[in-house]
Amino acid sequence: PEALLRTTVGLWSIAFSPEGDFLAAGGRDGRIRLFSRRHGELPPLEGHAARVYSIVFHPEGRMMVTGSGDGDVFIWDLLDLSEPPTRLHTNTPHIDCLAFNHDGTVLASSGDGTIRLWNMETHECLADITEDNRVIESVAFSPDGKTIAAGSWAHKVSLWDLETRHRYAILPESTCVHSICYSPDGKYICSSSDSRHLRLWNVESRTYSTLEGHTDSVWSVAFSPNGQRIASGSDDGTLRVFDTSSGKCTTILNGHDPDCTVYGVAFSPCNDFVASASDDGFIQLRRYS
Repeated sequence: PEALLRTTVGLWSIAFSPEGDFLAAGGRDGRIRLFSRRHGELPPLEGHAARVYSIVFHPEGRMMVTGSGDGDVFIWDLLDLSEPPTRLHTNTPHIDCLAFNHDGTVLASSGDGTIRLWNMETHECLADITEDNRVIESVAFSPDGKTIAAGSWAHKVSLWDLETRHRYAILPESTCVHSICYSPDGKYICSSSDSRHLRLWNVESRTYSTLEGHTDSVWSVAFSPNGQRIASGSDDGTLRVFDTSSGKCTTILNGHDPDCTVYGVAFSPCNDFVASASDDGFIQLRRYS
């Protein structure tokens, strides 16, 4: 790897800030490890009482939001990390996933069968969208901000119109869905599940192609900023990079403990690195092809 960052606990989430100034990883111990391009590793951020399942950065890069198994959503001011985070009262037993819309005015959170939409100026809940009372593990806004997608244990990806709060499409899956992401142009959704394969959905036609290579459940997926690559992390201990056009696996990145799960993957904003976070406690930064 180009860089190998060691922590003392298993890691479950990872994210780059929009300008690439920060890299954050969420740990099993409830701490957030934060790495600055200018200052290196910063002191861990504390406050959560359980593992940190999700980390998202505001599109303008001024704040970071974290969600945990303790049910809390914390908003961290990146301009002044000495200040305690703002807590959203989610009334959710645990938080599995978070997502910002395109302009950062709305945050989505979930960990049960309901998607909660938050006004990021007032920190008030705007709406609840209920998804069959099955656990939602991943949410994603379309780039135009008109749709929110939810991947759940109900073996499907649901697409909801944000204006009407109406579910207008269901993309069926064969097993529990762990992670979803939109392509930058909004034409595709990539989903991962216990099936060992990725599905690349055409949003308009609602058909999919299968991306094969992993040998166990796939927990995380991410599109590169230019949309040409998809990264995925799996129970098989590998991070794989797929070509979006051909669907072929172009890179297999080993290095994590093969007996540990790669729970988080993220591309750097400049398209040059892919990062992975594993239950082995390591963060790996790799150049990819």
